[in-house]
Amino acid sequence: MDVVKSIADLLPNAVLFQIEHYCQWLKHVLDDGIYVCSVGINMKRLYNEPEVRTRRIQETSKRFQNLQEEVKKSQKIKEGALKQLQSILVAEFRGALEADTEEAHALNVWSEAACPHPPGPGRTWNTVKQEISAKLQTRLVEYLHPTNNERYREKIETLKGDFHQSLKQESVHFVDKLQIIESYLLNDPCPKRTMFVDPGDIADLFEESIPETPFTPSRQSFSLHQPQPNPGMQEYMAKCLDNYVERVKTNQSTLLDRLSRHALQGCRNEINITYQPILQWIDGNLEILRRLKQDETFTESTAKLQEERTKLESLSRQIQTFYIGQVWQHEFQATDIADWPNLLYTTNPVSDGGYRKVYLANIVKPDNTTYPVVIKVVKEALDVDSRLPNDLDIYEECERMRQLTRAGCPNFVQYYGSAKYITGDLYYLILVMEWCNQGSLRDVITNDSNLLPGTMQGVGNKERLAGIRYAADYAIQAATAIQYLHDVGLAHRDIKAENFLITEINNRKVVKICDVGEAKRETVLRTGKTGTVLYWAPELWSGGSGCVRYNKSCDIYSFGLLLWELWYGRRVYYTGGGDTFNEERFRVAVVERGWRPDCNGHLRPVARWLSLMRRCWDAKSDNRPRAEDIVKKFAVINKLALRDIEMEYTQ
Repeated sequence: MDVVKSIADLLPNAVLFQIEHYCQWLKHVLDDGIYVCSVGINMKRLYNEPEVRTRRIQETSKRFQNLQEEVKKSQKIKEGALKQLQSILVAEFRGALEADTEEAHALNVWSEAACPHPPGPGRTWNTVKQEISAKLQTRLVEYLHPTNNERYREKIETLKGDFHQSLKQESVHFVDKLQIIESYLLNDPCPKRTMFVDPGDIADLFEESIPETPFTPSRQSFSLHQPQPNPGMQEYMAKCLDNYVERVKTNQSTLLDRLSRHALQGCRNEINITYQPILQWIDGNLEILRRLKQDETFTESTAKLQEERTKLESLSRQIQTFYIGQVWQHEFQATDIADWPNLLYTTNPVSDGGYRKVYLANIVKPDNTTYPVVIKVVKEALDVDSRLPNDLDIYEECERMRQLTRAGCPNFVQYYGSAKYITGDLYYLILVMEWCNQGSLRDVITNDSNLLPGTMQGVGNKERLAGIRYAADYAIQAATAIQYLHDVGLAHRDIKAENFLITEINNRKVVKICDVGEAKRETVLRTGKTGTVLYWAPELWSGGSGCVRYNKSCDIYSFGLLLWELWYGRRVYYTGGGDTFNEERFRVAVVERGWRPDCNGHLRPVARWLSLMRRCWDAKSDNRPRAEDIVKKFAVINKLALRDIEMEYTQ
């Protein structure tokens, strides 16, 4: 590491990018070692009696084995689905050959320059046949290849996108199950470490090492007959290609099968990236349990295991320090921010979270012009020796913002980059983000409530329809942002109207989710009070002051309350008969009595909106819809809103 550190400043960004991946991978390896030690410490501490320990090991092993079978079954299903996609592509390719289009007719038009030279001095017929075969196959592949054929390129991309999306969902599902079992193995509902690395992280680490290979057709020999003396090669090539196309269309050639497999090669790689790491980590856990049962590995004292874990944690910290101090590339200098650092003392923050404050600011470009941004300033004590923050985890939010930016969702607040600033014994990490200057959904609910359907009294169907579509447009965009967040394996943990900002693009209001500072892998557990109490799902109360698992269904519960606010144009509120809000009284109402906001009355939501909203805030998390299902449901609500109004309301 010392050697790498000494030359880090001399390396180009491309090499630093690879070192970044290496540091992340090495940290994962060390985390695995810490996990193994933690399992041994836990077993020694809690299950000294061999019978108790054996029972616990057998029970946990069975859970891992059941999960292993479930993963293997899912992998086979996905491999079968991929074969179906290949069949669909073969049909698309065949359709392109049979199409009566200008491009299809041009396929078999040969210029003299495109034809091989006929046999002659020094050119045998075998040589000419090989050249003809190569030219026929090359032309057909160029015509069919997705990069050249508009007929089905978009369809192929859609098929691949849907397949990729389904793999992501499977990944999140199995990661959650695996980490629940690991938490059980550690006998800790809120573990600091688990063994598993998310497949999404693995894909990020290795995607650049998977080259995209070009498609090269096999050199098949055709039943070509030697042409007559002085043949017309253009006419001959046309006849040969007609024969070849017929062979391809009637499955006498493997070209379409091979081309379809090539077009979906990325999907096959994604199957391996999704399932193989999960199966390997299950195998790793089963091996740990096997050795525990045989008492081969963990015969050392608990103190010895604790010592090993401490060493690994120290090395992990060194890796993180090297990564942030030597490899991390900041996109800005603090001096790029106008009036820095004076604005910390002369400007009121937009929001104040103690050591995390948000300001409106301006970035100064090289030509001295400026553009407005929002900056989040995170203050942390300085480690004098490393010249880095004491808490390196403050960089996690930067990592998340980079990840979300790569996801390409238009409903995320755009992340421009980061900067650092050191003064005295303080370290400031600065996140530079897009300025959304049209307020938030809270402003819509508060200031534009007269445009929302639940406030419209004495209006006709036309006005009510406009109100539903106005609210639904905001709801669809908010749900889309949550969907993208969940797709990359994150739960927001503080869904509410204030965290959906609004900007204007091409005269259209665009909703963008913000404040991902609390967003975590959905398998991370909640400790203390995360988020806003009024929007907590019932299961978040069950842990009391301890830990409970916070997953994406908790976001969906909060979103259901946001739907109520978007309909009725006011904030969800509860006093339970008292003069002011009381947290314990609210807990009892939500968890024990099943309280939800009132939806009765003449201006209640239309049935589809009401049904979706109630599903979102269902007490059972498994009954809540996924974000992508909500987006689809709102498309239906928009389409059938007028019919629903006519059926459910009277003029």
